[in-house]
Amino acid sequence: QLGVGSTEIEAINLTERIFSIIVSFMALLSFSTVISSMTSLLAALQKLKNDEMEQFSGLRKFLLHNNIDPDLSIRVTRFLKHSFTMKHKALSKDGKVAILDMLSKSLHEEVEVQRHNECLQESGFLHQLLLDPCTDAYQLLCSVVTTCLQHAVFALDDVVLAQGTVATACYYISDGRCRYDHSTRESLRLARLSNVWVAEMCLWTPWLHMGNLEAQDISRLISIEVATFCDVVDKNQRIRRMASDYAVDFVRDLNILKHWSDLNPAILKEEDQRSSSFPQSPSIHGRKCCSGKGLFSKVLPSG
Repeated sequence: QLGVGSTEIEAINLTERIFSIIVSFMALLSFSTVISSMTSLLAALQKLKNDEMEQFSGLRKFLLHNNIDPDLSIRVTRFLKHSFTMKHKALSKDGKVAILDMLSKSLHEEVEVQRHNECLQESGFLHQLLLDPCTDAYQLLCSVVTTCLQHAVFALDDVVLAQGTVATACYYISDGRCRYDHSTRESLRLARLSNVWVAEMCLWTPWLHMGNLEAQDISRLISIEVATFCDVVDKNQRIRRMASDYAVDFVRDLNILKHWSDLNPAILKEEDQRSSSFPQSPSIHGRKCCSGKGLFSKVLPSG
């Protein structure tokens, strides 16, 4: 029984005794290894717990001695607890796996494309690149994923974008939930969003945010900076023409909307079909502009 428990079977000759001694020795080694591994794991877990308790104890003292508002203290503590947990969670989407640095550039790009497949599927233009059979499209998509996509975590009630500000990036709500407040449109006033792109139109036309986007919970968002995106797309003439055509179609869809918002035009079309009581949006006049490079046919609202 591998050294644990007793048995009525006994060795009766030299061969059986040698076999019993070998089995007992292996059982001793196995049992010692298991005990040692369990002790090491428990010690590591205890160390992590002690580190967490020490850091949060220091945080409570800091917040107390600096007269931080209790509501803000709760938000700070909750966010840091979430971040601390995700840091040590093996399945974290943002976890840094050092061994992945040993991958070749091509393999690393494939991993990143698969990792961001969900958000790529939700973007019309990036989805086109994903389906394009040409190698140059996939290579540019890899460049977009590795160069343009940025991850950020927002705490409860954090403001992601504010109404009236110039849009410099679009956002994909990957985890958690966000609240979009469009004060001039009741049907979108308190839209609760997840797994959607917000303000994607800033990639195709100069844009002012039409509402406020706030995190309803600890949320992870993926962003694309306009300037970086334009620089990447500008490197390939064929994809540049595809982007220009897509921008024209995108802006045309915006023009036919009865009301503007930071949400995807497809969502707004559904809303417009439900209600026709909203006034027509002002016309849009085209001009060539993209970070000063004339990459896409960009537009500006009149007035």
